[in-house]
Amino acid sequence: MAFLPNRRRYTVACLFIGFALNICFLMWMSATQDTSEHFDIAGDNRMSKKGFVPDAGFPSPGELSGSTAVRLDSRDPAMNFDQSQVLNQWDGECHIKYNEFAFPDHGCLVNAPSMRAHCQLENLLIDKTKVFSESIGGEPLLSVLGQNGEGEFLRYEKGALKILRKVDHSLQPVQKSRFHYLNGVFEAVVVHPGGEALCEEKWTGTTLFITRYEYVNLYHTVTDWWNCFFSISDHTSPTNVVFLDAHPEGSLDPVWKDLFRGKIAFMNHLEMSMTCFEHARFIPPGYSAPLYPLPRPRESNCRSPVQMSSFVDYVLNTYNLSHIHRIPGRVVILERIPYLDHPRRDLNKVERLLTNLRPLAESLPQRLTPYYGVNVTVEVAALVDKPMNEQIRTIREAHVLVANHGAGLTHSIFLDDATHVVEMSCDNEFFTELISWKPNVRHHCQPILAETIPDFYWDRFVVSVVEAAIKREIGRTIKSTLF
Repeated sequence: MAFLPNRRRYTVACLFIGFALNICFLMWMSATQDTSEHFDIAGDNRMSKKGFVPDAGFPSPGELSGSTAVRLDSRDPAMNFDQSQVLNQWDGECHIKYNEFAFPDHGCLVNAPSMRAHCQLENLLIDKTKVFSESIGGEPLLSVLGQNGEGEFLRYEKGALKILRKVDHSLQPVQKSRFHYLNGVFEAVVVHPGGEALCEEKWTGTTLFITRYEYVNLYHTVTDWWNCFFSISDHTSPTNVVFLDAHPEGSLDPVWKDLFRGKIAFMNHLEMSMTCFEHARFIPPGYSAPLYPLPRPRESNCRSPVQMSSFVDYVLNTYNLSHIHRIPGRVVILERIPYLDHPRRDLNKVERLLTNLRPLAESLPQRLTPYYGVNVTVEVAALVDKPMNEQIRTIREAHVLVANHGAGLTHSIFLDDATHVVEMSCDNEFFTELISWKPNVRHHCQPILAETIPDFYWDRFVVSVVEAAIKREIGRTIKSTLF
């Protein structure tokens, strides 16, 4: 192009670059086409990349009133999921619709903004003889050390779940990978009109079915509790829970009974081979909870303090802790200690331990109390040694919570108003996202990665935050006496 005038060379170069970019875009679009399988529930539908093959026997399509969860019909040949439908409903602000759980009487719905599947089956019969796993579930931890984690998940033979009639709605044609927790379950569903006569035992009311993955991790278990809590409309009545897994006993297992108050059982522990459930709800895993900071479109700002307070209040009322509030000047420092929580835990490889917490903590009262008159107290707490009610009480009394990055910081949601969190080694957004649901709790993120906290960091971040919290408390007290 050296022989062309400068302006023409510039024009030709731009055209060439534009052509190259178009080619790259088309190649990218081709590479990202959805080639995954789709699935339906207990119907004769066969899925293709374009959606359901039409079938008879289902009601007409329509949107569920008051929810963005979309009701779908496999009879409609034009039922492909229209992403623009969701985009047109979204006005750029966070609405409760993202967080809604909506269940049909008998079938599945998909919450359009979050793409979570919510399923309920009426008069479900479970044939336990068609459910398999290497582990039983609930075994004493010391009796199963080193066992394979894969054996702690269930496999289902066709007919393991029986329903009396076809579902009213079919699951939206979404990638199976998005709802992997449902695949094996619903592929085992069959329609058995006479199944009710086979029942040897019947659970009345609502029973939640959930597959737990990181079942001893507080953060992930709270996201499971969150999904279960918001799937229940009546929290005054006991709700049953069946674990679709075979994990051994875990330290958080008793909390399930505390929160939901109904029967709590592993699938393998059902007393009868043929057990019927009046209302069986299948709960999405915690990874799909809005608390989990996945990079989903239009979700990053979708936080509901009202929802958070309703969940937190329920937990506090469960443990009769609603009357417990922060103690001015109270500093709680969470100490990570090696402990055996699951069969594959290597106690020689415990991460993010801080070895100099106690000496630093002992210096706080002497450094701050004489200057401000507020009684600065410090507790270095290893919460794993406490039952859940005592863990939450410890957190509720904190004015400042200090911890290295870890699941224990999930307790931040139980902090009282006008409190502070100092997170060390905060190398991701998990707790920044979580604490943002609590607008009256301030989060201080310090990305220090070390086994000890240098004095400089301790002075600049921890001491300064405690000092600021005390000053703000004094100012609040003065203001309340003047007005």
